[in-house]
Amino acid sequence: MKIPQFLENLDFAYVITYSGLRGEKYKKLVEESELAIIDFEKQLKTARYMQANKINKAIEALRSETQLYHQLIIAPHGKLHKSAEVIRKLEKGEPELIELLDILRKEHGFEVASPCIPVFRDAIGFYAASGDCVGMLHLCFECGQVYNQDLQSLPVTVGLFEKLRESLIKIGHSI
Repeated sequence: MKIPQFLENLDFAYVITYSGLRGEKYKKLVEESELAIIDFEKQLKTARYMQANKINKAIEALRSETQLYHQLIIAPHGKLHKSAEVIRKLEKGEPELIELLDILRKEHGFEVASPCIPVFRDAIGFYAASGDCVGMLHLCFECGQVYNQDLQSLPVTVGLFEKLRESLIKIGHSI
């Protein structure tokens, strides 16, 4: 499925854009996690078997939370990553949303594929009037990949991310 087909199938009232895994909030999360891991590793030296297992799980959870790859700034069940923040809510009909949707619906040259592992620092959530999430686009500007809420890769065309970057920066993203 391509992005235009993805959008065609959505019945939404508004969009929320998200940003995460960057900036001061992420930097602080990494620093706090590193300090906690050091503390846990000290505890590990004197821990008994059951305690050690629990401590190792806590260390793994902290490392996983700050790991960039395979991380989502908004999970399928709607929970935001600790580093994520809402950037903008756009109601249907707002000029910025019309521009954003026009960019997503158009083909911008030939299709490209990236062999990289994506780092999704930006996302666009599509919501029904009830507040239920009806669709999500996870965006990686580093390698030019888009995944939907089911973590299916959607093909992109060569000029999409340049135009998308400009549009998202206009509404407050720091890409």
